Amino acid sequence: MRNYIRYIFSAILIVIAASGCTRNDGDIGPWFGQWKLVALTQGDAPVADYQDNIFFSFQSNVFQIITVKGEFDRSICWANWTDGGSTVTIDFAHREDGSAEIDWNYTPPAILGFSHEKTVLDVEKLSGSEIILRQSLYGGPVYTYRLKKWG
Repeated sequence: MRNYIRYIFSAILIVIAASGCTRNDGDIGPWFGQWKLVALTQGDAPVADYQDNIFFSFQSNVFQIITVKGEFDRSICWANWTDGGSTVTIDFAHREDGSAEIDWNYTPPAILGFSHEKTVLDVEKLSGSEIILRQSLYGGPVYTYRLKKWG
């Protein structure tokens, strides 16, 4: 009887552990999780209006930007993303109804300098604790995004 209870208890623990998986559609490596944008520069200078309040999240092929606006206020922006090895593409072109009209749920914060469609970023550094991305706007300013793993 004791062994029977141990087997049932062990089976319950295995089911609980397996159901706690947060990496839907497989492991995406060091990209997975939430990242805080700790430095945003345009050219060689920090972006003056950045308030240290933006977070990026990667899971499966879903990308999320959270902008914290106050203690109880935030805005969320969604996109799809693909890892190209030395680049990462963020695709904001998705619309709920399939239309071409701007949907604020898929519009990145203007301070980031991202396109409202697709943004391709060069991966300068990618580790389990830090990501450095760079975007050159075709002859325009170069944006650099330094992210630290959060949580």
